Amino acid sequence: MSITDAVGLALLLAPIWFPLLAVACILLPNRNTTTK
Repeated sequence: MSITDAVGLALLLAPIWFPLLAVACILLPNRNTTTK
C-alpha cells in the first residue's frame, strides 16, 4: 500500500472517523472531570 493510497483512503473515510474523533475528544475530558 503506497502513501497516496493511504491518504486517499483516509480522505474517503474522513466523514466516518472525523466525527468519531471529535466526539471522543469532547467526551473523554468530560468523563474525566465527572468521575472526580
